[in-house]
Amino acid sequence: DLQSYFFNAVPNIVYFKDNDLVYSECNELFCKHIGLQYDEIIARKTSDITKDSVLNSLVNIEKQVLISKKKTDWYI
Repeated sequence: DLQSYFFNAVPNIVYFKDNDLVYSECNELFCKHIGLQYDEIIARKTSDITKDSVLNSLVNIEKQVLISKKKTDWYI
């Protein structure tokens, strides 16, 4: 669909999580980065799919964003 096309056309890693920090969407580049298929990521938490220390450290930042409800940018 058109949304998936544009989502995957972004030249950066992109993902969305719900309020419980469960992946609800990700692009192909994110899948490639962590070495999993889309279906292996969606509906799971970071700790369920990888031991990557950088990704797991982002969980703390994501929690802070949810609590503060303020926009935060970070780069890997």
